[in-house]
Amino acid sequence: DVLNQSSTSPASFKNSFSHVSSRDTTSHEALTAIVISQSERFRIRNVELENENVSLKQQTNIFQNEMDKLRSDNIKLYEKIKFVQNYPTTRGTDDPIDQYSRGYDASLDPFTNFTKQEKQKKYESLKIHEKFALNFGKFILSSHQSRTFFVIYFILVHILIFLSLYKMVHVGSSVRDMSQVCFDKFREHMAGVHGEKNFHFEHGHAHAPPGVVLAAAPPPHR
Repeated sequence: DVLNQSSTSPASFKNSFSHVSSRDTTSHEALTAIVISQSERFRIRNVELENENVSLKQQTNIFQNEMDKLRSDNIKLYEKIKFVQNYPTTRGTDDPIDQYSRGYDASLDPFTNFTKQEKQKKYESLKIHEKFALNFGKFILSSHQSRTFFVIYFILVHILIFLSLYKMVHVGSSVRDMSQVCFDKFREHMAGVHGEKNFHFEHGHAHAPPGVVLAAAPPPHR
């Protein structure tokens, strides 16, 4: 029995070894298949990422070119705007561009309505003469024509006042000179005809010595 067991044990060992060997081979083949599959997936994913990278670079170049073009267009547009602003053109006060510009600026200001309400309250609290002065000042300063008219009117009024004062002074001095001439003539007459020389004027009236009666002089012609 011992010999039989010893004679059969190498065969059984061989069979068991072959069985283990076949299992190892199957396990290695399965691992190899898994590794190959993972490697293939990684390769495919790598190709996809490379393609996406190339596509992103192309889009980045396209966007960069568009941005450069827009920047150049903006610079040209700004140059045109500056040229139009500096171009010597005259526009009326009712220009639609100015009206829309003022309306747009007012719509952007959140305090516009509040400011208008406060100004209206202040205006309503003014007295009548203050409102008249304010409106008159606004009218004068509203346009170039009104300012020019006011300056000319101001100068003409002062010239008229100056001429009036000059005429009054000149006419008054002429009247005083004529009064002095009349007094001198009257004194010569009294001295030559009546022999009286002590005549004098006081407050525009002739005074004679006691005992001498003066005839009433006719009123001067004007």
